[in-house]
Amino acid sequence: MIQGLSSLLSGLQSNLQAFNNTANNLANVNTDGFRERTTSLSTGPGGNGVRVASTPLNTQPGAIRSTGNSLDVAIDGDSFFEVETSDGPRFTRSGSFQIDGEGFLVTSQGDRLAPGIQVPAAATDLSIGRDGTVSGTVDGEQVVFGQIQSTRFNNPGGLESVGGNLFA
Repeated sequence: MIQGLSSLLSGLQSNLQAFNNTANNLANVNTDGFRERTTSLSTGPGGNGVRVASTPLNTQPGAIRSTGNSLDVAIDGDSFFEVETSDGPRFTRSGSFQIDGEGFLVTSQGDRLAPGIQVPAAATDLSIGRDGTVSGTVDGEQVVFGQIQSTRFNNPGGLESVGGNLFA
C-alpha cells in the first residue's frame, strides 16, 4: 500500500511539474525570443512511479516579424545575445533593444549587451546591419558604434532558465 501511495505521489508531482512548464510556455507565447520547453516523463527508479526525464529547450527558430523599431533584431539560428545583469552574465534570444540613459544598447529589461555598445546622444538614423553592426549619423557623418555579438552553445538545452527571458 505504501508503495502504491508513493507511486501515486510521484505521478502527481511529475504531472504538476509538466503542468507548470506548460503554463509557463502559454504565459510567454507572445514574449519576443522566448523558447518553450517540453516535458518528458518516464518510469521512476526501480520501475516504480513516474519522474520527469527531461525538459529540453526548443532551439528551433521562431517566426521573425517586423516591429518598425530600428533597434530590434532577430537571431537566425540557435545563438544567444550575452547581456550583463546584476547577477552576472546571462543570455537571451530577445532582440528587442533600446538605448538607456547613458547611451548603451540594452534589452527591454534594461540589461546591457556584452560587450557594451554606446551610442552618442547626438546620433540619428540608428540602424543595425545583418552582421550586427550598429551605426548611425553623427554631425552628418556615418559612424559605426560597435557590433552585436552572439554566443552559441554546444548544448543550448542545458542552459538554465533564470526568468525574464534570460538563461545562465
